[in-house]
Amino acid sequence: MADNISNQLQSAVCSFFDDIQEDARISTVHISLFMALLHISLTDGGTNPVKSNRQRLMKTAKISARQTFNQRINELHKYGYIIYHPGPNQFRPSLIYLKYLEDASNLPFGNTRLPLQ
Repeated sequence: MADNISNQLQSAVCSFFDDIQEDARISTVHISLFMALLHISLTDGGTNPVKSNRQRLMKTAKISARQTFNQRINELHKYGYIIYHPGPNQFRPSLIYLKYLEDASNLPFGNTRLPLQ
C-alpha cells in the first residue's frame, strides 16, 4: 500500500510539473500550495480529497497572507488543477480534490464545484 501511494504521488508531481511548464499563469505560490496539498495527502494516508483547514495549508505552503492563499487556491481551482470546496466555517475542513491522483480520474476539473460530502 505504501509503495502504491508513493508511486501515485510521484506520478502526480511529475504530471503537475509537465502541465505547468506551458502555463504562464502558474507562479511559485501556486506550486508551493499544490506541493503542500500533496504533502498533506501523503501524511493523511494518500487521501483524495484532501481534508484540511486554511491554517494548516498556509503553514505547510509557507503562505503568510490570507488574501494570497484565497486567491491562489481559487486560481488552481479555476485553472483545473484542483477542485476546491471551502469549509463552511473554521471548524470544518475544506475538501480539495487533486487532479493527478488516481481516484480523481472521473471528476470534472476546471471551475466546477461538486456537492460537499
